[in-house]
This record gives sequence, structure tokens and C-alpha cells, in this order.
Amino acid sequence: MSGIPESIAELYTARSIIVYYVTTASAMYFAYGLYVLLFGTSIYIMHRHQQEQGDERLDNNLYSLLTIILFVLSTVFVVDWTIESIRGPSAVFNMFKTGSTQPMVDYYLNSPGKIVANSFNGLVPIFLNGGLHADSSLLFATNATALVGIIIDLIYLARDIPESLHHIGNALVVGSDISSAVINSLITLLTAGRMWWIHRQVRTQAVYASDTLVGTISRIILESGIIYPVFIVLNQVVGQTSTPDEAPFSLYPLAVLSAGIAPTLIIVRAKLGKGIESLHSQVSEIRFTSRPAPNEGTIIRPQAQVHSIGNIRASMENDVYVGMSKEATAV
Repeated sequence: MSGIPESIAELYTARSIIVYYVTTASAMYFAYGLYVLLFGTSIYIMHRHQQEQGDERLDNNLYSLLTIILFVLSTVFVVDWTIESIRGPSAVFNMFKTGSTQPMVDYYLNSPGKIVANSFNGLVPIFLNGGLHADSSLLFATNATALVGIIIDLIYLARDIPESLHHIGNALVVGSDISSAVINSLITLLTAGRMWWIHRQVRTQAVYASDTLVGTISRIILESGIIYPVFIVLNQVVGQTSTPDEAPFSLYPLAVLSAGIAPTLIIVRAKLGKGIESLHSQVSEIRFTSRPAPNEGTIIRPQAQVHSIGNIRASMENDVYVGMSKEATAV
């Protein structure tokens, strides 16, 4: 260990090398398992609506395609992060075993896999974020800024350039993340607010619209759409204010996966809400059979009368009243 500078050796502890990677991987796998469940549910629900015609069927096909793309990108990210979680501690172990920093130098500077991994880890949030709101020019600008910062970081890893350029790249990435969180939050609020405003204008024209339905959809958009911005901000706050020895785990994988979980969760909740609404409309049309109370000494013949579910209470009250009248007459 004599060849390892003391300043570098102090950076690597058992917690930062082993515990930090294990807890981060555990949190990532838990989030990915939840994502797999949501993805399977969304595909199943949209597959059940394949019989629909017209624009709604085209919308389902588009949602299915985008959902699959987001899931594939997230899966590749999980695999890549898992590989790097193994290679990183291995390089640290070899550094202390050989007493030389060369294994870490090779890992950071001369490893094409590391450069590709860093590139992919940085680009995945851009693609996932673009999949949420591909028509937003502001998000395109923030993603372009993040891309420039990632390219600078990759050049810093691959070549011997001034460290100040590396700080500039990190600052660009942090700035793009914060601006992306702000813009995503604004888009979420504006989308829910626009639905509320349209609903309000419709009601002023004396046109009936369900307050419950509009409130449910707005709540789905707000609750699910805010997931990604929250994890972006938390990831930057924890990353800038703590070290691997202080933080329980890295929030970066959760921030990346939340970009795919958020739109999938919106689709699942919206489709399930639509199915429940359809179920209510079907139950309201269910019809039950009832028959009048028979007189004494008469032959009972099966003669059913049909009442809608809305008349069940009135029918029951009428049957009770008839029965009480017959008892009073018999007395």
C-alpha cells in the first residue's frame, strides 16, 4: 500500500466500497421490480383494448410502443449499472492488493467499457425524459445542455485535459438536471391545471361533466408526474452534500428509473380508472327479477317481472307493503 497516496486511500472505506454499492443495488432492484409489475400491467391492460377502433386504438398502439421503449432502456441501464457495480469495487480491491493506483487508472481512463457505460448512464435519462414530453423545446434545450456536459466528462476521462473543464462539465449536468426538474414540474402543473380550467369552462356553459372523473385524472397526473422531478432534485442534493460514507445509497438509479415509472404509472392508473368507470355503468344496467306475493289457495306460476337496479328499493318497499296488508286482512 506504500505506493497509494494517503489522500486517495482515505477515500475508500469498507462502507464506500461494499455497503454503498450493495444498498444502492438493492434500492435499484426494488424500484425495477416495481417497474416490471407496472409495465406488465400496462401491457396487459392495453392488450385488452386492442378491439377498439379508430383513434383510441391508434393511441393504445402508440402508448404501447413508447412504454416498451422506456422499459427496454431502463432494463439496459439496470444491467449496465449492475456490471459497473462489480467492476468498480474490483478495481479498488486490485489497487490495494497490488499497492499501486494503476488498476484504478486503467479503470477510469483506459477502459472503453467504462467510457461507454458513463456515456449510456448519462444518455438514458435524456432519452427517458424526452419520451415524457418530446414536443417541448425547453426540455430539448436542457437535454442538449446535459449532453454537452456528458461529452466534456467523457473527454476528461479519455484524455489528459485540465480539471477545470471537468468542473464545467459537471456544472452543466447539474444545471440541466435542475432545470429539467423545474420544467417537468411546470408541465405537470400546467397539464392538470388546463384540464381543470377546461372542465370549469364547460360547467359555465351549463354542460354537465363529472367532477369526480376530472378530479381523479388531475390527481393521477399530479401524483405520478411529480415523481421524476422529485427524484432528480433529491439525487442532486444528496450527491452534492454528502459522500458515499455518509449517504445510505445513491439516488441516481432511482432518478433514472423514475423517468420510466412515472409515465407507465399514469397509463396504468388512467386505464384502471376507465375500467372501473365502465364497470359502474354496466352494473347500473343489471336487471333483477321479482314476483308478487302469492295469495292463499292459488297456484304459483313463475311470472317474472323485470326491474332495473335503480328501482330495487321501490320494489322492495312495495312487496313489504303488500305483505303487511295481507296479514292485516287475515287477522
